[in-house]
Amino acid sequence: MINAAPLDERFSEKNIKNIISSFTRECELIRNNTKEFLKLSIDPDTVKFDPLDQSLPLILWSLAYIDINSFTSRVINTYRDILESRLSKETIESVEKYAFEYGIKCLYNPDYQMYIMSPEVFSIYSRRVSGSKFRLVNQTFIDGKIIVESEVLWKIIREAFVVKARATLALIDPEACHLILGPMAEELVDLQDRAREMKYSGDLGSVDSSCFPPCVLHFLSDARAGVNLPHMARFTMVSFLHHVGMKNEEIMNIFKSAPDFNERITSYQVNHVTGHSSGTEYSPPKCSVLKSNHLCYMDNDYVCNSEWLKHPMQYYSYKKRRKDSGKPSFNDLQK
Repeated sequence: MINAAPLDERFSEKNIKNIISSFTRECELIRNNTKEFLKLSIDPDTVKFDPLDQSLPLILWSLAYIDINSFTSRVINTYRDILESRLSKETIESVEKYAFEYGIKCLYNPDYQMYIMSPEVFSIYSRRVSGSKFRLVNQTFIDGKIIVESEVLWKIIREAFVVKARATLALIDPEACHLILGPMAEELVDLQDRAREMKYSGDLGSVDSSCFPPCVLHFLSDARAGVNLPHMARFTMVSFLHHVGMKNEEIMNIFKSAPDFNERITSYQVNHVTGHSSGTEYSPPKCSVLKSNHLCYMDNDYVCNSEWLKHPMQYYSYKKRRKDSGKPSFNDLQK
């Protein structure tokens, strides 16, 4: 069930200070659950447990302390999927409360056995989910509202959670964060070091992933973990992998873990992007385009932070030349 305190109040500095300093059993449990959840999130193949709502504020503040984009995305996506699973087990009243907390006004209609909500709000969050059932044009309108199935609403709520989580992270003051979370510094710094070492280790067939830029490694990691990638991320990954020499069949295999995987649609999209069916081989977007779409995960990568880097393929070419020549890259020298 949902904590009675308003959402913004639970995310406040005052509440975090109380969680960190309190000796109550409840706050101790929140601290332990937060640490355990973040540790498990290092490995996307590890079964995650549900830390529940009480731990969410400290989880987000801990992510602000660690401050590594790829890890932040992994943790938020993991919690997002756990939230969806939790919603599937909640009562109608609890689902309505969750929706309201994340800015979605909806009411269950027993006559239709569906939820009634605003089409404007639906369109804001449904664009983040793939599949025809999430397109506004395919919804049923009644008196200016739309009716949606429970499964659809769960995904709308989970995407609203992602937006709220990102907005909350943007408001956390870094200095205050480091000061307040000082008692957890040792554990958080250890997690920060481990998060920096995260690498995609899946089988990429004929392609060596050691020269891939952080953005592509992040997309690959999410895809293997069953995360629904945004359209731009999918396009970037497919076009990049094609240009570095991966076969279409190998690319399509990567998407099989996606919750909405459809072999026919995936085959069509991959063949279109790679030029097999369209006659046009599309190139990956420039780094500036990825940044504007919040899909850049450069962190402290030296090559990504170089002024001359404008494109993911430039990253790959540079790292490949260094590797083929036997010379270490600047990133390797810094280790």
